[in-house]
Amino acid sequence: MEPLATGPQSLGDLVGTAFRLVRRNVGLYWKVLLVPAMLSAIGSNLAQYSLKAWVQVAAKSQLAVTPFAIAMSVILVCIVVWFYAAWEMCLRCSAMARLLLGVNNGYQEAYARLKQRGWAVFGAYNLAILPPLLVLMLWAVVAVAAVPLVPHGGTERYVVGALVFGAIGFCLTISIAITSLYGAILMAGAAVEDRPFKELLAKSLSFTMARPLRGGSYICLLTTALALVSVAISSPITLASIIHALMVSRDGANSAMASAEDPVYLQVVGVGFDVVLNMVTFAVAYTGYVLFYRDLRLRLEGSDLENRLVALTGSGGSAGVDSA
Repeated sequence: MEPLATGPQSLGDLVGTAFRLVRRNVGLYWKVLLVPAMLSAIGSNLAQYSLKAWVQVAAKSQLAVTPFAIAMSVILVCIVVWFYAAWEMCLRCSAMARLLLGVNNGYQEAYARLKQRGWAVFGAYNLAILPPLLVLMLWAVVAVAAVPLVPHGGTERYVVGALVFGAIGFCLTISIAITSLYGAILMAGAAVEDRPFKELLAKSLSFTMARPLRGGSYICLLTTALALVSVAISSPITLASIIHALMVSRDGANSAMASAEDPVYLQVVGVGFDVVLNMVTFAVAYTGYVLFYRDLRLRLEGSDLENRLVALTGSGGSAGVDSA
């Protein structure tokens, strides 16, 4: 494995290191993430297809009880499959993080250890979603409550609206970044440290409060990088879909409306692109979270000094035995 930096790094270096580690270990990532990534892509796409099929049936008939029951059953199964696949990718990316940081000597050893601590990782995975979701709901309520404050006409409408909703958007971004930071630190801690879950909760909160602005900036930077990579990965299938729509539109508006949905072959290819997208985003995100957690430990706990002290003590002890 590639040796990591011995000291703290800048935010850009951390993001670059995350991408570099995933790229240099792409073979192992491909091996361990392929199956759950496929299940995740198939589950999500099949759920969307089932929902669209039921909507088309319901638009033509008000007594579509049987199609509704079938569609909802398929969607429920797809959701279960997707959730299991996402959980497996979370667990396997956590095992890869332990391997990259040298916590374990092999992937199977790291995976077995995390399976033993499955509830701690599961709790971290779910609690990471909750704070940003609550913050999003809170600011949605604030945005709705702020609508009456905006004038209904004149130039003042645009000026006041821009100021009010611009401020809400800025505060929303900061809030989401900081609460997402807590979830990222919690998941990283659960991945690489064998601590009780209560200690992980307290330590994650302490780390978040110690570096909120730097951590929030890192989450924004990592998310932006992943968004750009996602656009790059999805661009071929997006272009193919646009080309198909343009070709169909030549046959007239009615034909275009009837063929607005991508053909089957294009949907199948899209599932393949989703598999790659799932693998890349999960791998880079988890690696980035763990690298930032390691960086915080270096800055706040001096873990590098502790490791050097242990190494010096060990070498000193062995020297004493040799000399004796």
